[in-house]
Amino acid sequence: MTADLAQIETSHTAIRRLWHVAVGLLTLAPYALGLLPRGIYLLVLVGMLAFLLVLDFVRLRHPPANALFIRLFRPLILPRDLVRLSGSTYYMAGVLLAVLLFPQRVAVVSVLFLVLGDFAAGAVGLRWGRIRLPGGKSLEGSAACFLTCLAIAAPLVGWTAATGGALAATLAESLDLPVDDNLLIPPVSGAVLLWLS
Repeated sequence: MTADLAQIETSHTAIRRLWHVAVGLLTLAPYALGLLPRGIYLLVLVGMLAFLLVLDFVRLRHPPANALFIRLFRPLILPRDLVRLSGSTYYMAGVLLAVLLFPQRVAVVSVLFLVLGDFAAGAVGLRWGRIRLPGGKSLEGSAACFLTCLAIAAPLVGWTAATGGALAATLAESLDLPVDDNLLIPPVSGAVLLWLS
């Protein structure tokens, strides 16, 4: 298991990040483009989350299933995914919370913060990150997250709400908190966006 952790830690970072963006955009598109009404979209999200939870439950209770999971999805998982719910499960829960709690525009922007802001933080932090923040993330990655979120939100919700929402998303992404940032970014940033809109 230790060898698996070491291999996963250093493998396929670019593939995982691109998968993160592609899945996020494809998941969000039907709602953002008005192709599905909110009620039906929520049912789809609940179904997807339920599937991921069952998958996690099975693999975490049965080592052979977890070994198969590692073999099939090695480029897409982090070491922490071996012993807890996968990042994808938290990701889907974050999207579901945003759609459940907020009006469409706020929900869409807060999920885009997760999809693109988190991607920018990881990509820039990995390539150019030098100054470390207390949680281990880099100042450069956090700046990229903030600027990306600001650029996404400003045309849709105005500069005041965009600045507050981008700051909230950046803090949720960069701080070392016990809650997974995939779950945290949409509801935290969405609440600030809604409050300032």
